[in-house]
Amino acid sequence: MNSLIASTMMRTKRVALAAAVVCQFVLVVTSRSVGQTSNSTALESNGPGATLWYRQPAQQWLEAMPIGNGMIGAMVFGGVPQERIALNESSFWSGRPHDYNDTNAVQYFPQIRDLVFADKFQEAEKMVNDHFYGKPKAQEAYQPIGDLLLSFGSTNFTDYRRELDLATGLAALSGSHEGAAFRREVFCSAPDQVLVVRSGDLKRECSALDRPRHEAVHVVALQ
Repeated sequence: MNSLIASTMMRTKRVALAAAVVCQFVLVVTSRSVGQTSNSTALESNGPGATLWYRQPAQQWLEAMPIGNGMIGAMVFGGVPQERIALNESSFWSGRPHDYNDTNAVQYFPQIRDLVFADKFQEAEKMVNDHFYGKPKAQEAYQPIGDLLLSFGSTNFTDYRRELDLATGLAALSGSHEGAAFRREVFCSAPDQVLVVRSGDLKRECSALDRPRHEAVHVVALQ
């Protein structure tokens, strides 16, 4: 018995040691891979925080830089001639506000409780599904507000870089345009409950709010 226990403990130690070696190898390979992707995506350490940075604008929603304050959310694509910021707000849902409570549900509670105590779980579950959900059963759908499009006109730029500071939640785009440096910053303020876009050294020609998934698309030009 003792020899069996000892043998089992020895195998467990070997497995744990092998797992530790594999994890260490994966971490080394991962850190080297991140360092070798300077032309696409990389992670920089800035003291207590870190910065994600990229050498090209986002082409898809999942490639954009997320920012938010708990109520307002946005995905910043980092385009230079045209910036796209996909907007969300926590109260923007389909339908309208209403009361989901079913006032008749309480009368079924004793029957559901008795079925559970009688180990008739499937019958209890069916009664819950039929009578204990809200009205209606299905939740309304969470909706995107739309895309904020900022057009700057020029496509002549170099030294492109977009970045997301993970400590401050600041998304930034920088580069050179006709020999002059430019920088654009986007962030969400929690105290003021606003989304801020700050752009320098590139003239904004127009802005628009677009909801392409909706039948009625409204484009609003801003001065």
